[in-house]
Amino acid sequence: MIEDQDHKLNKNIVGLVIFTVILVLGILAYLIPLEVDIETFAEPTSGVRGIVTIGPTCPVVFEGWDDSQKDKCADRQFGAELEVFNDKNKSIVILKAQENDGSFVVPLKPGNYIIKKRDSVAQLPSLTPVSFTVSEGEYINISLQMDSGIR
Repeated sequence: MIEDQDHKLNKNIVGLVIFTVILVLGILAYLIPLEVDIETFAEPTSGVRGIVTIGPTCPVVFEGWDDSQKDKCADRQFGAELEVFNDKNKSIVILKAQENDGSFVVPLKPGNYIIKKRDSVAQLPSLTPVSFTVSEGEYINISLQMDSGIR
C-alpha cells in the first residue's frame, strides 16, 4: 500500500515537472520571436539609425526659468527596447537603444518598415509607432520621442 502511494506520488511529481517545462517553453515562445526573416537583413549598406529621447522629465517648466533650470528638465537620451516590423507586420528584429546616448543602428534591406516600442506590461513610457522607408545604399536617420507620462 505504501509502495502504491509512493508510485502515485512519483507519477504526480513527474506530471508536475512535465507541465512546468511545457508552461515555461510556451511562455518563452510567446516572448521571444522565433521566426526571423533573415532576407530582410542586408549588407551594412542600408538600414536605419537613430536616437531615442524621453520627455518630459519634469512635471512643470515655468516661463521665466533661466537656462540652467530648463536644462535640468530637457528631454534625455533613453535606452528603450524597440522592435522593427516589415511591411507584412512581421517582427524582424528586437533591439535596445544604447543607455548612454539613446542611439541605435539596424542594417536592413530596402523596403518599408515600422519601428515600435517592444511590447511590455508597462504602458509608460509610450511611443507612437514610426513608419520609414529604407532606400538602396543609404541609412535613414530617425528620431524617436518617447512620452514619459510626466505631466
